[in-house]
Amino acid sequence: MATIQDLHLYNIHLQNDIKEVEECRDNDIFLMDEIREKQSDKFDLSDMSRISYVHIHLKVHTLSDATAATGDQIQVPALSSGLIDSCSKVVYNWPNYKDAPSASDRYLWQKALKLTFTGGLSLTLLQQYQLR
Repeated sequence: MATIQDLHLYNIHLQNDIKEVEECRDNDIFLMDEIREKQSDKFDLSDMSRISYVHIHLKVHTLSDATAATGDQIQVPALSSGLIDSCSKVVYNWPNYKDAPSASDRYLWQKALKLTFTGGLSLTLLQQYQLR
């Protein structure tokens, strides 16, 4: 289980001056936590770093940032590394990378999203990931 989810589960509160990471919808989860947990056997550390580069470039942090308004499928711009409006985009102070992700970085990102959240077959989210 991811660290942030554990904090909520055990009602642990950390005091700091960092803006709280927020989930935007019911059943929302953090993309990189879930990719790391579910796909660690498919991607090495270098791959995970490249996948993370794309997620930071896109400014998407939660699954709701990458899904359509219906909450049942990944939006095409999030998959193709295009510009998207997301809850996290305006909430956090993201770094600005001057270099766009390479084609191979985008491929890894797409592969990670699809394997983790759709089973790899389509843009439709697996039942357990559909947002409410």
